[in-house]
Amino acid sequence: MRSFIFISTLICQGILGSLAHCQNFSTAKTQQKLQTYIVSFKQAAIGSNKNVFQNKRLFSQQRQLIKSQHQRFLNKLEGHFGSSFATSQRLVYAYSIAINAISLRLKDDEAAYLASLDEVLQVSKQGYLHTATDAAASMVNADELWSGVAIAPLNGVKGEDIVVAIIDTGINMGHESFSDAPEDAYDFASHNPFGSGNFKGWCDPTNPDFDASLICNNKLIGAWDFADQFGNEADGPVDSNFHGSSMSGIISGNNITAPVGGFVFSFNGDILNAPFISGIAPHAHIIVYDVCDNVIGCPTAAILAAIDQAILDGAHIINLALDGGDAPWDNNSVALALLNANNLGIVTSTAAGNATSALPATIGRVNNLAPWVITAANSLHGRTQSNDVSVTSPIPVPNFLLDMYSLLAAGISMIADINAPVIYARDIDVNNEDGCLAWNPLDFDTAVALLKTGNCSAESKVQNAEDAGAVAVIIFNDAADVPMQLTGINSPTIPAVMIGLTDANNMIAFIQANTPTNTLLQILAESSHRIVDALGMVLYHSSLRGPNIQFGVSKPDISAPGTDIFAAIAELGEPAPQYFTATGTSQSSAVISGSLALLKNVHPDWTASELKSALMLTAQDNMLHEDGTTTNTDDIGAGMMDVALAVNTVLVMDETFNNYLNANPAIGGLPENLNLPSMRNNDCNISCTWSRTFTNKGSVTRPWMLTTATDNNSEITLSANSFT
Repeated sequence: MRSFIFISTLICQGILGSLAHCQNFSTAKTQQKLQTYIVSFKQAAIGSNKNVFQNKRLFSQQRQLIKSQHQRFLNKLEGHFGSSFATSQRLVYAYSIAINAISLRLKDDEAAYLASLDEVLQVSKQGYLHTATDAAASMVNADELWSGVAIAPLNGVKGEDIVVAIIDTGINMGHESFSDAPEDAYDFASHNPFGSGNFKGWCDPTNPDFDASLICNNKLIGAWDFADQFGNEADGPVDSNFHGSSMSGIISGNNITAPVGGFVFSFNGDILNAPFISGIAPHAHIIVYDVCDNVIGCPTAAILAAIDQAILDGAHIINLALDGGDAPWDNNSVALALLNANNLGIVTSTAAGNATSALPATIGRVNNLAPWVITAANSLHGRTQSNDVSVTSPIPVPNFLLDMYSLLAAGISMIADINAPVIYARDIDVNNEDGCLAWNPLDFDTAVALLKTGNCSAESKVQNAEDAGAVAVIIFNDAADVPMQLTGINSPTIPAVMIGLTDANNMIAFIQANTPTNTLLQILAESSHRIVDALGMVLYHSSLRGPNIQFGVSKPDISAPGTDIFAAIAELGEPAPQYFTATGTSQSSAVISGSLALLKNVHPDWTASELKSALMLTAQDNMLHEDGTTTNTDDIGAGMMDVALAVNTVLVMDETFNNYLNANPAIGGLPENLNLPSMRNNDCNISCTWSRTFTNKGSVTRPWMLTTATDNNSEITLSANSFT
């Protein structure tokens, strides 16, 4: 194994940025009201020392030491405050693994006193985080690991023996996606790390909260609830939302063949005509940790308890698809707990966050800024229902003009196929290619009008064409190969579809090459299930973006499909096989968690930071916005994840626990110097320098070439153009 350090210098003319921020909602501030505070101690948590954590004797001793420290501290408080301070009523949770802390119900003046004590590191009022809410597997090439194509001569992997901790809203426990008797007959029982029939949490008969009605199995090997403690719900780990069930289904849902007639959407009865659905790592085990209520959100005290427990339960991956935009060192106990998890080899996938109607802006608002977690941006997916368009005459017709993908306008139905000549609008009027002006009454008589997008509403274009005799309209995206669904077409009665730019250019060239002979085409009324890769390489508009100007780390880290992801849900906690689509960076986070399970199958000895770097260093950055304009690092991070490429990389990057911890700017640290697969310096006025270290995980010494690419406003120089 060899490591190589290279130094790059960026000379720039300005750094664009705005303050990254998010909202934390906490309980109303009243002097006499008891509120939950997180009290962190100066003594390190067990998770900060791998040697202690991995040694049973030392672990037991240290855990007892911290437990005794907590008890002495509570006794001290009772002695100071007197009978009004009963710890049995004040203590919420105690933590020792991910963070050395306790959560207490305190008055504001009591919290201020605790913050003054020598043994206390910090006291912070509990915040509330919020959820950041099929085709995704093929979009990130997970199917190439299932089959083994990407890792030949190794056998295919689907997450075997990997445990994913899903910290969220619970789970629809009886759903077929989480059964331990899947269609492929995979033997979950023989792989259960606790032994067949043994479970954690509320499914464990030795647990005081054991509930015999809960349905754990050898796939769903544990279920905990840390939210009921706060009084806003009392449903245990059962999902009475939908978010947690969606996360679990995307990460590890079983491969399920479509029933006759297709998958039925809950709530509206729509049909998904996909041949099957599957989580990214369908053979992975999952443990769920319910930390959210349906009233306020997800209390940080509950989240800390879940992280602590997930480490004890042996999780390899944590999916924490909640918001949280504060800097990760000071007053961010959740981020620091995840740093200790990282130190123990547990990689965490998080969400960049989503714009809302109340907060529609996206730029500079990215969440989950900790450099030791993976922060996911949301792209579109490649799944679509296509009303295929084919040129039929004159023959011969090139193959690329057959079965072209098109997207039917929203709210429009097609009863029968369209078979008609196609007329390119510009061939009638060079000044009306977009069809925004009225035509002569018979300009498109019994023909299909081919129009360019833009300059007026889709309804105006279609209405003008219909008034000129058209039987259908094809509108093409003049900026990208990605069709967008046309909306707002109410008055016209003829069908309208959109196609991409390349298909349109090919069709126009064919029309003009065969003039004056009419070009005939067909638009199919029946839609078909399609996977269109170009659709997935588009950033969804609500995905929160950088820049992060709080400190020198770029966020988000990477992009993954998170739009209209079809997966298990829960409706009022019912265990029926319910399905629906969900959209958000949460779904993207879940796709990454599932992909990490596959990656860890093949590389079980890689550190959490190495796994993150493998995904980022092999991502595809040729992504677009929905309007066809190009994206940048602040939008998409490294780009679209490709786990089939990541699993085969031999160059990775690592970073140490101490370096992460000491990068805190408040103590003089420089986050921009962390060994990350991205580079950012918010104080770069004229020039700045970074140093990065790569490790060759392969068995062969080989040469590597370095190249750079940048925009016109900057110049990058390298200390070396190659290394071995």
